[in-house]
Amino acid sequence: MTAVYGSAEDTDTVSFTGWTGANIQYWGNLDPITVVCGANYSFKLRVKNISATADMNLTKSSYFAFNDSASGGTAEFRAYLDSPVTVLRNTEQDLEFGSATSSVTGGLVTLSSSFIAGTYTPIVNPAPPPSSGLFLTDGTVSQWRSVTDSITVGGACGVIRVRVIDWHEMR
Repeated sequence: MTAVYGSAEDTDTVSFTGWTGANIQYWGNLDPITVVCGANYSFKLRVKNISATADMNLTKSSYFAFNDSASGGTAEFRAYLDSPVTVLRNTEQDLEFGSATSSVTGGLVTLSSSFIAGTYTPIVNPAPPPSSGLFLTDGTVSQWRSVTDSITVGGACGVIRVRVIDWHEMR
């Protein structure tokens, strides 16, 4: 690398090492995109390992989550990967998140009836709570990814609580 400023010039050698591990990205096809409070769900989506050199063996500790904090709520939906999956380098893979915990297989997960109706985009939150987006792990290396498709929540959902203060002025 050479830097020049006015008549001054200097050269230096810079070394760097790029990321050589798996790099899992959300690739689309979120299903379902419309849900109802109080019902049970399993979410399917597609990821791609954009690494040309490394596979990633996802464990059941990987999860998909979204929350209603953008509407002032405190409810969270989190579903764990149904079974371990290997996402091969430079390939796309469909994943299904429908387990209530990392130790259960399938069975669907209930969207809390306290969830506030609205439309939510599961933007990554690597420091939950509340959880949002994809958390992908092989037990050693962890990756957090946003899901760019939105989920519309409807039905008999919770409501935003507003406290009205009423006062009378006396003279």
